[in-house]
Amino acid sequence: MTLDRPNITPGINRAALIAILAYCVFAIFMEFVRGMQHAPGGAPYGFESLEERIALSAPLGPQETKGKILYDHYCAVCHGDSGQADGLNASRLTIGPRDFTAPEFRARLKDETAVVKVIREGGLASGLSSSMPPWGLTLNPTQTTELVTYLKKLAGPPAGAPGP
Repeated sequence: MTLDRPNITPGINRAALIAILAYCVFAIFMEFVRGMQHAPGGAPYGFESLEERIALSAPLGPQETKGKILYDHYCAVCHGDSGQADGLNASRLTIGPRDFTAPEFRARLKDETAVVKVIREGGLASGLSSSMPPWGLTLNPTQTTELVTYLKKLAGPPAGAPGP
């Protein structure tokens, strides 16, 4: 017993399917790339200009404000808006993100080089969670320093230090 195939030219349907699939992959890729681009002032697209953000964040200095902009865009989804490891993706990670307000992190901030290494090279490079991606190709050294400055603000004063 043989099965009869419909009288349709397979090459045309296959070519159309491949073209549609290629277009979808390209559209998804371009959306990803667009989301990673930055405005001329250095702020990720979707944010106000850097000057407007600085004016809106008066209690923060300029470097901390730039760090907050980066934190909100790249870090808050896992670490949470206030750095307490309660971001939208935190519950989906096998090993939860670091709580930047915890005393252990404040102690770790004494060695900025280690914190910079984790940000630039990812958690795995420092023997930490592989869920922490490397941002070294996304953030330049100045942006990394701005981010660390903001992390210090989130962490608060070291234990035993006088308050503001």
